[in-house]
Amino acid sequence: MNQEQEKPPIITRRILQGDVEAVFRLISALAEYEKLLPECTGTLEALTEHLFQEDAFVEAVVAEEENYPAGISTFYCRYEPLKTRPIFFVEDLFVEPLYRRRGVGRALIAYLAQLALGRSCSRMEWLVLEWNTLARNFYQKLQVVQVVTRDRIARIGGDALKYLASQTLPPLVIRDATPEDLNALWDLFEARGGMTGSIDKLEEHLFGFIPYVKALIAEHSGLPIGMALYSRTYSTFLTAPGLFLEELFVLPEYRGYGIGKSFLISLAQRTIAMGGARLELYVDASQPKVVNYYQKLGAEILMDWLICRVDQLQIQKLAIT
Repeated sequence: MNQEQEKPPIITRRILQGDVEAVFRLISALAEYEKLLPECTGTLEALTEHLFQEDAFVEAVVAEEENYPAGISTFYCRYEPLKTRPIFFVEDLFVEPLYRRRGVGRALIAYLAQLALGRSCSRMEWLVLEWNTLARNFYQKLQVVQVVTRDRIARIGGDALKYLASQTLPPLVIRDATPEDLNALWDLFEARGGMTGSIDKLEEHLFGFIPYVKALIAEHSGLPIGMALYSRTYSTFLTAPGLFLEELFVLPEYRGYGIGKSFLISLAQRTIAMGGARLELYVDASQPKVVNYYQKLGAEILMDWLICRVDQLQIQKLAIT
């Protein structure tokens, strides 16, 4: 029997409540590895609640070797409005140093890809630190991972989030979308352009049994003039939820009146109301005016973090890695 056959099997599975302590320990180890341990202020109790409450903020899987939790990953679904499909977002992926180069990371990635396939996700995404050559080399070997160099995360949290939420909205109606707004939302998407999804899927994902995304509508004289679609996120370091702005669109003739900022104020208020810690969105780092605008709102632009992306056609290849 050769050495390859003698390797103990790696078992990947969804976590149970008895696994949470190991998950929390590995999250802390990840924070230390990424030099972010001071930001790891969450609690085991909060993580347990958020993993297993009825409408869970986050999910997790574990990779075991001989019944030992050698690696973990946490994830949740965001949304891609233009394709009317969920996005499978990997928040954490960590393998204990002693268990690296033994196939644990590949087993976790393959299992996550299988889950993404099961949910008909348009893509998988996660973040990697630019200096983390070990992780970047690992993802490069997978061959299907695209590293996005243009977009960066803009994050509004802490005092900046509280300040944004405290600002007074102008005399403009911004409200939660209802099923009766579906056609108006679709009209706004068609005005925006680039839509390849379907109105039926949008209705299902906005107002169905398990909604992936929510929407706000801006009105002027009773007419819809803009929309913002957002989904939930989660920080395991903070053990707190957050919101991600997936799409913001205002009809051209109504731009320049602060409607975009009004959407952000409303989302900041909703983030705090849900006990959230941060409001995030992607910005084009090559556009200094855009970057400067969000920085003036108090956003931190995470220039050290790169976005790893696997498109829908490549997820299947990843699932059998």
